[in-house]
Amino acid sequence: IATAVKEIGTKAIEARSKIESLEESFTTLLNSSEKASSLVNQLKEYGAKTPYDTEGLAKAAQTMLSFGISYERVLPTLK
Repeated sequence: IATAVKEIGTKAIEARSKIESLEESFTTLLNSSEKASSLVNQLKEYGAKTPYDTEGLAKAAQTMLSFGISYERVLPTLK
């Protein structure tokens, strides 16, 4: 049981680390921590409702933003 609890804790820490990394990346791309946090939350919600994973959605969003697609168009375009 202790090993399972430890593994769950490790996975939770890894997941939070990935989210923080995504938020930092989006903050740089968007020049706004508020927009970055909002976009990450939207991607997580969309990922939970669809067969797409949040990490894949985030990579697609990063690519779109780096090619100049506006923040407002990222999620509608992904959908």
